[in-house]
Amino acid sequence: MEKELNKVRKEGFALDREENEKDVRCIATPIRNYQGKVIAAVSISSPAFRINIKQQNHLKEGLFKASKSISERLGYKLRISKFSNE
Repeated sequence: MEKELNKVRKEGFALDREENEKDVRCIATPIRNYQGKVIAAVSISSPAFRINIKQQNHLKEGLFKASKSISERLGYKLRISKFSNE
């Protein structure tokens, strides 16, 4: 689990590869407050057959934009590597 958490911190997003529920995949990105602390997340869940690598990357980019926008509204100033798409 520690290895997976380190990967999530490094990449800036989390994947659920059917670990929680069979045939369901999820992608999540962090929402940060003005101090840069993760306080929430934005996520998308879908039947596993609908999320291939291409769709996963497309959805991930949309989630990064949404979480960045929400974080900025909460006073977060983007720093390098906090969102992997930046």
